Amino acid sequence: MKFNRVLLLSLFAASLIAAPAARADFDFTYQSTPAITAASASPAGTTDTITNGLTIGGLPGATFTSVAPTGTSTVTLTGRNVLGPFDATFGTNTPFLDVTVTSNDTATRNFSVNFDVGYTLADPTPGGGPGPQTVHFLGKLQGLIDGLSPSATNLSFSLVDFNPTQGNGPVVTAGDGMFHITLDSFQNPGLGAGVPGGLTAHVQGVESPTVPEPTSMMLLSLGGAGALVLIRGLRRKGLRMSEV
Repeated sequence: MKFNRVLLLSLFAASLIAAPAARADFDFTYQSTPAITAASASPAGTTDTITNGLTIGGLPGATFTSVAPTGTSTVTLTGRNVLGPFDATFGTNTPFLDVTVTSNDTATRNFSVNFDVGYTLADPTPGGGPGPQTVHFLGKLQGLIDGLSPSATNLSFSLVDFNPTQGNGPVVTAGDGMFHITLDSFQNPGLGAGVPGGLTAHVQGVESPTVPEPTSMMLLSLGGAGALVLIRGLRRKGLRMSEV
């Protein structure tokens, strides 16, 4: 009987200490690539053009330009390429899109610019896990641009066109970490390069459920089986555990 008790206690202790779960690593880097999916100026200019795949100061960019007899207006979207790394253990904000509006058009025009920004998060030390993951943030800029009357310039992000909506976003797994990426905040642009607008995403590390390793599961099963055998044996002898 003493041997059975010693075996039971040993198996139970081993099952508790075997293979403790390691804390996830929430370091990450990110980059973002904007693309304009649709745009218009009203009244239309002589030439309205969308240009994606630009490189602006070494960063990915896209532009919508309206050229009219009265002047030229341009909405420029610029992404980020941040090597970091950042630590998302307690959450961190990551500006990922800059918006710049320039114009010398003497006429006031109503602009509408739909965009899609690919936000790519990567684990700098993946440890054999999944590779970089891309989340798409869709939105719209709309409003007036008047090069000679800055007070009439009110190009702004449309709240109802954000997808995912503000405060929401998916959970992705990259490398050995899980990350919750949400659209955190926005800043509407002013007129000129000195007053850009933009978007910011919040990245929060997510602890994954602990899954016991096969060795731990085997030891736990053996401990449970031993306990069951011991309790049944005691019951047959009419004993309680306190009497053992």
